[in-house]
Amino acid sequence: MKNNGINIKPDREYFRTIVEYIDTGKFAVPIFQRDFVWNRSQILDLFDSIIKGYPIGTILLWRPPQEPPFGYKDIITDKKLDVPNSEYCILDGRQRLTAFYGCVTEKGKGNDDFGLYYDLEKEILTYSFSPKKKWLWSLREIYDTYSLIKKSQSLLDEPDYDELFGRASRLNKILNDYVVGEIIMNDGSLEDAQMAFTRLNSKGTPISNWDMHQALSYSEGEDRTLNEMLNEIRQSLYDYGFQDIKEDEVLACCYKYAGHRYLEKIDELEKVDVKPYIQSVGQDLVLATHFLHDYCFIFSPKLFPYAKQIVPISYFFKLNPNPSEEQKREMARWIFYTIYTQQLSGSLSTLRLIFNRFDEFAEGRKLLACDEYQEVPTPQLGFSFSTGTAKSDFLLVSMIRHRLRNESPQGMSFLGNYTFVTNTPAGVMPIVDKGDYRMLHDSLHNNITFDYWPYCLNEELVRLLRDKKYDRFISIRADLLCQIEISFLHDYGIDTK
Repeated sequence: MKNNGINIKPDREYFRTIVEYIDTGKFAVPIFQRDFVWNRSQILDLFDSIIKGYPIGTILLWRPPQEPPFGYKDIITDKKLDVPNSEYCILDGRQRLTAFYGCVTEKGKGNDDFGLYYDLEKEILTYSFSPKKKWLWSLREIYDTYSLIKKSQSLLDEPDYDELFGRASRLNKILNDYVVGEIIMNDGSLEDAQMAFTRLNSKGTPISNWDMHQALSYSEGEDRTLNEMLNEIRQSLYDYGFQDIKEDEVLACCYKYAGHRYLEKIDELEKVDVKPYIQSVGQDLVLATHFLHDYCFIFSPKLFPYAKQIVPISYFFKLNPNPSEEQKREMARWIFYTIYTQQLSGSLSTLRLIFNRFDEFAEGRKLLACDEYQEVPTPQLGFSFSTGTAKSDFLLVSMIRHRLRNESPQGMSFLGNYTFVTNTPAGVMPIVDKGDYRMLHDSLHNNITFDYWPYCLNEELVRLLRDKKYDRFISIRADLLCQIEISFLHDYGIDTK
């Protein structure tokens, strides 16, 4: 079928043949492809479908020009490869092919996600391995016929050898004989391939805006891809606990720097060149996350319920790389006021108004970051605790500040929560030091005295814990935490009713 100079050819291929083509370089992953992002659950689902004979979708291949203006990357590690031109680029189906290739070949060894086993006795896939179980074989041992025969010698003494070996042989045949559909695109340009990639992913497996840019922005001769730039930004944020910042939040910062409105839905991504802004965004994000960590005691995106706040904060530091103490105090006040009142859970139009008003403060046109700070309701702990929600995160941050009131936050990180009783607001304590887990556990269970107050405890609460009077503990500690939250609000200039 011909369409705009693109020749489309449907085909079918054995998985074993595709593995050979990947080994020889006939099939390769272009540098502009998204990285491998599948988790173990998705890998398990893939092989479960293959074993049961279910279809797993079609892969899209593209024959590039004789001298394509891009390079290739390793299908397992995503590292850049210095190799000659490949005959076909994998445009769609990369996640499936990497999962299969990694689990059945030696190239996947060393990556635990590709360490998938088959229990010949129970006839199930598993990631749990025990050397004592002779009938637990890795998929790569089963896939390779020579390895399968060699491995079968370990079962010779088993009374049900024939049955177990028969199951392994049948799985070997399934893996080698599984056929997948192919769509081969010939004669198309890089732009045609990018458009096919974009349209296919926009209607199939969800792909982020960042991945779209990664595919659409690759150009000849560039030294670094967007993902490499993103990884550099994340590495620079490691000291402040924000190394897991989401790609689309970085992209939203780039949109803002490029002059687009906050939270604007951009349909024609190829018209937005974000690369000129990446370096500036990265520098400002370091300042922003440093501020969040050291001044606001927000040690992780997990404690930052409204991730989009990072965009106006980053923009503030673009305009004010060395803010005054008054500016920092006002910005912290705005951050905690909007979190506590949950104003940012409203509509997009409401968020834009709030962020645009903050810009007036960032640009020096207003002294305050919002028009009016009204009195907020007195804290109550009658909510379901869950890290990542506004009320829970505000409580955790207030406890972290209480914990470190006389210590420097530098070098501290959010390690999780210690659960005293149940996972309720009054039953947890955020941990920012590795030794706190062991200290709290040993002290509370072995009647050892320690400095209770930094952990939002006192002698009465510890005694109630040791006496297992948990309902009373929750009641009293809830009152104590509310007082800590009130103090936290007042310290940042927010009045309570």
